[in-house]
Amino acid sequence: MTCTPSRFGAASISEVLTVTDRFLTIAQLTDLLGLSRATIYRQIAADPAFPRPVKIGRATRFRASDLQAFIASTAAPLKKAAL
Repeated sequence: MTCTPSRFGAASISEVLTVTDRFLTIAQLTDLLGLSRATIYRQIAADPAFPRPVKIGRATRFRASDLQAFIASTAAPLKKAAL
Protein backbone atom coordinates (compact mmCIF):
# COMPACT_ATOMS: atom_id res chain seq x y z
CA MET A 1 0.00 0.00 0.00
CA THR A 2 1.46 3.33 -1.03
CA CYS A 3 0.28 6.35 0.92
CA THR A 4 1.26 9.98 0.78
CA PRO A 5 2.21 11.04 4.29
CA SER A 6 0.87 14.22 5.83
CA ARG A 7 3.15 16.74 7.48
CA PHE A 8 3.13 14.57 10.61
CA GLY A 9 4.14 11.35 8.90
CA ALA A 10 0.77 9.59 8.97
CA ALA A 11 -1.12 8.97 5.77
CA SER A 12 -4.61 9.04 7.27
CA ILE A 13 -6.52 9.11 10.52
CA SER A 14 -7.22 5.38 10.23
CA GLU A 15 -3.51 4.60 10.03
CA VAL A 16 -2.79 6.75 13.08
CA LEU A 17 -5.60 5.14 15.03
CA THR A 18 -4.46 1.59 14.32
CA VAL A 19 -1.54 2.15 16.70
CA THR A 20 -3.50 2.46 19.92
CA ASP A 21 -0.62 3.23 22.30
CA ARG A 22 0.63 6.21 20.32
CA PHE A 23 0.61 9.73 21.77
CA LEU A 24 -0.49 12.62 19.55
CA THR A 25 0.43 16.28 19.83
CA ILE A 26 -2.17 19.02 19.72
CA ALA A 27 -0.94 19.88 16.21
CA GLN A 28 -1.53 16.30 15.08
CA LEU A 29 -4.97 16.32 16.70
CA THR A 30 -5.93 19.56 14.93
CA ASP A 31 -4.74 18.09 11.63
CA LEU A 32 -6.61 14.81 12.10
CA LEU A 33 -9.89 16.30 13.33
CA GLY A 34 -9.89 19.45 11.25
CA LEU A 35 -10.58 21.54 14.35
CA SER A 36 -8.68 24.53 15.66
CA ARG A 37 -6.59 24.29 18.80
CA ALA A 38 -9.08 26.55 20.63
CA THR A 39 -12.03 24.39 19.56
CA ILE A 40 -10.30 21.26 20.85
CA TYR A 41 -9.73 22.86 24.25
CA ARG A 42 -13.35 24.09 24.31
CA GLN A 43 -14.48 20.51 23.58
CA ILE A 44 -12.31 19.22 26.43
CA ALA A 45 -13.99 21.68 28.81
CA ALA A 46 -17.53 21.08 27.53
CA ASP A 47 -17.67 17.38 26.63
CA PRO A 48 -16.65 14.80 29.26
CA ALA A 49 -16.43 12.13 26.53
CA PHE A 50 -13.81 14.09 24.52
CA PRO A 51 -10.27 12.68 24.88
CA ARG A 52 -8.38 14.16 27.81
CA PRO A 53 -4.84 15.44 27.45
CA VAL A 54 -1.99 13.61 29.16
CA LYS A 55 0.95 15.53 30.59
CA ILE A 56 4.34 13.96 29.87
CA GLY A 57 6.84 16.20 31.59
CA ARG A 58 6.05 19.65 30.18
CA ALA A 59 4.51 18.23 27.01
CA THR A 60 0.78 17.72 26.49
CA ARG A 61 -0.26 14.70 24.43
CA PHE A 62 -3.43 12.81 23.57
CA ARG A 63 -3.74 9.02 23.46
CA ALA A 64 -4.65 7.73 20.00
CA SER A 65 -6.72 4.99 21.64
CA ASP A 66 -8.81 7.63 23.47
CA LEU A 67 -9.36 9.44 20.18
CA GLN A 68 -10.34 6.19 18.47
CA ALA A 69 -12.86 5.36 21.21
CA PHE A 70 -14.33 8.88 21.06
CA ILE A 71 -14.76 8.72 17.28
CA ALA A 72 -16.35 5.27 17.51
CA SER A 73 -18.78 6.37 20.24
CA THR A 74 -19.68 9.53 18.32
CA ALA A 75 -20.15 7.73 15.01
CA ALA A 76 -22.48 5.04 16.42
CA PRO A 77 -25.41 7.40 17.17
CA LEU A 78 -24.92 9.09 13.79
CA LYS A 79 -25.24 5.73 12.00
CA LYS A 80 -28.46 4.93 13.90
CA ALA A 81 -29.91 8.35 13.07
CA ALA A 82 -29.20 7.84 9.36
CA LEU A 83 -31.23 4.60 9.30
